[in-house]
Amino acid sequence: MSGILRALIGRAPAAVLAAAVVSAGAGEALAAVADPVAPELSLTWRAPAACPNAGDVEAQFARLLGGVHRQPTSKHLDATVTVRRTPSDSWVARLETRLDGVPGQRSLEGDSCWTVASAAALILALTIDPSAPNPPNASGAASPSNPAPAATAAPTGGASPGATGLPTGLPPALSPPYQRPSAAMTTTPGVSSTEVASAPRWSPAPRPLVRAFGGLTVGLLPQAALTGGIAAGIGFSPWRGELSAHATAQQQQTTVQRPTAGGDFRLLAAGARLCRDLKEGRVIPRLCGGAEIERITAHGFGVTAPASGGSTMGAATLAGLLVFPLARRVELSLELGAAARPYRPTFTLTNVGAVFRVPGLSWGTVLSAGITL
Repeated sequence: MSGILRALIGRAPAAVLAAAVVSAGAGEALAAVADPVAPELSLTWRAPAACPNAGDVEAQFARLLGGVHRQPTSKHLDATVTVRRTPSDSWVARLETRLDGVPGQRSLEGDSCWTVASAAALILALTIDPSAPNPPNASGAASPSNPAPAATAAPTGGASPGATGLPTGLPPALSPPYQRPSAAMTTTPGVSSTEVASAPRWSPAPRPLVRAFGGLTVGLLPQAALTGGIAAGIGFSPWRGELSAHATAQQQQTTVQRPTAGGDFRLLAAGARLCRDLKEGRVIPRLCGGAEIERITAHGFGVTAPASGGSTMGAATLAGLLVFPLARRVELSLELGAAARPYRPTFTLTNVGAVFRVPGLSWGTVLSAGITL
């Protein structure tokens, strides 16, 4: 039991543990195999929407212990795993466990959410069976011969590190649809150190995204105007780029010289911007910057021969968003943005005078619903 508790205490980089899980070189996605969830584990999984879900981790846990035909143990493990991204763009998973009433905890750090999820599944399996992983043989049963050595980690602090045994012949690790090779990975000082040459690093693949939005544009037309639009782009966490188009409801402005004469104004705009999520969590702050082309059209009224006209402008845009993930690929966001334009045309009525001049600065607030495909 003391060996199990030592494996649950301290802080070790998840890259070493995840590299052990992927050392068999099998690149299949975990979701493609329908493994049962091990009865020994009760898992509470808290992670951003782009990460593996609880079912992925439970299935990998079951496979590491031997798969569908293994003999379950009498142990029971309650585990809460919380995954988050740090300001330095690494990922940290905090494990809080209770094995047959005995508490333990551990922190894992890696370069992606998939890495720490793989490492968490391995740590949970080792907690149940220190000789895990036990990959299933060709018939699906766990192989009884040549059990893999236990993996141990020394606690952080002043204790001297012990040797780490990295098991071989492991099942495929948690992985997104895309992978790229990396150089050797090493542990941080103060814990057991092992290098794994040419271990793969995992990174979420780019995904298309679409969103619909509606809100209020203030300062660009004579009065605040209702706005609606759509956007589409590509997301590559934590970045995303998108193209958008939006339009406003018609707004009216009369002249000072003749209150019964004026114009009806409408805006059409198309833009492009680049956004970055500042951190992961239940509420995600996002910052976006870009540019748009704006087209304001006007139709005169209150004169004998009213005319129509329009003007096209360029504007720089900046926006801050609060994003609320609702599911793995669905989110709502609240946005506050501003646009600045150097060109400010003036709309006039012949024989009457100026009706409206476009302001140099405008702002808007938008509520969006987005889906990652």
